[in-house]
Amino acid sequence: MENNTKNGNPRQLRLACSSCGRQFRINVPAKPGNYATACPHCAAKIKLTLSPSNEIPKKPKTNGLVIPKVKEPVLGEPVKVKDNVFVIKTRAIVNRPYKAVCPNCGEDIALLPKRSNLLLTARCKKCGTLILYKAVENNDATQQ
Repeated sequence: MENNTKNGNPRQLRLACSSCGRQFRINVPAKPGNYATACPHCAAKIKLTLSPSNEIPKKPKTNGLVIPKVKEPVLGEPVKVKDNVFVIKTRAIVNRPYKAVCPNCGEDIALLPKRSNLLLTARCKKCGTLILYKAVENNDATQQ
């Protein structure tokens, strides 16, 4: 059983590689399940889990393509303090998700500040670089 559209062409997903950031398309598998593919640009391995709820809408808004990547805003530019330690001077707002881009390897680092007025830390899972930042309560953000 093939997963075709009305014109006989296979339905496709547009994926963004988490390693190199470049986008590419894959044909949607006919059945839900776990799948593995490789980025055609950098050969990074990508694991995909498709469930029946991941179906492409019958009337897609994006010309038949789906981009399954959620993007958090980048908090700010890391400034080097010493080897493998960087500071982001922009203040985050408590309980809002952000990301930082590791200045050493380019990997995205998830930031979710839980407390205000403290020095918060995040470490890159790929290379171990340390990112330091502070957060404020939402009502304090306008007073910066």
